[in-house]
Amino acid sequence: MLKLTENQERRITRYLRDVGERLGTVPQAEREAVLTRLNARIDRELSRYTGTMEDAEVERVLTHFGDPAQTATQSAISTQPSLTTFVSWPDRVWLGVCAGLARKLDIDASIVRVIAVLMGLVLPLLPLLLIAYLATYFWDYYTEGRRVLEPVDLSRVAKAVAATVGVTLALHFGAWFLIVFIPHAYQAIAAQPLLLDRNWNWLTYDAGSWLFWVLAIGLPLTVMSALPVPKAWSGTLRKVVQAGLALYAVLLCFGVACILVGVILRGVEEFSGTAGTDAVFSLIK
Repeated sequence: MLKLTENQERRITRYLRDVGERLGTVPQAEREAVLTRLNARIDRELSRYTGTMEDAEVERVLTHFGDPAQTATQSAISTQPSLTTFVSWPDRVWLGVCAGLARKLDIDASIVRVIAVLMGLVLPLLPLLLIAYLATYFWDYYTEGRRVLEPVDLSRVAKAVAATVGVTLALHFGAWFLIVFIPHAYQAIAAQPLLLDRNWNWLTYDAGSWLFWVLAIGLPLTVMSALPVPKAWSGTLRKVVQAGLALYAVLLCFGVACILVGVILRGVEEFSGTAGTDAVFSLIK
């Protein structure tokens, strides 16, 4: 693991401050984005070293990025939107895809965002929209955007995806275990198979579909939350994914509860009229 001394940290901070001072009339939001990207690039270059770093090596890395004036000039140019890209980083709300598309169409970005939201309200279109959004971003990022966009931490993306998939599958197979166990338990006790109306046993038929929709919507949102969206949105998207998983868990619990209610009603129907059942009902009354 790389270790930097306080002097080295101060040297890097001073370099970033010097670049920021030379950005001139660049708006504050774009100035912060430039410095964030530059800091990430410096960290990535320094991460190639391990252990304790010498001051000369830090200077060599900073020299590689150029003197502050040169770096500021290049960064200011890079903030200008390229007409060949679909991502507009300075005007972004999430990843800048809607803003980039609006720039290419020469319309207001709000119009594109409203259209995207309205299309997303149609459930079958939502996964396709999210996947297309991410595909557009990654296309720009790996073609020409990597030099001007904030670096993507693929390990963070992988961990987030693995967590979402793991929780979703754990919930699904936990519910499926109960779906399989309850009929077996009923048959062992009642000595006959459990035949439930679909109104009570709907989860057995629909569990696969619900799993598909949870993954189809949840995974793109998970990937997006792990990408360099603004910090406020990163936390919001994570909370949306967590809320979706919580609702999925409630849905599965409700489905299992419906099966249990169906089993109880089925048992009452099968055993009503027997001396034991009548005695129990009389006792309850």
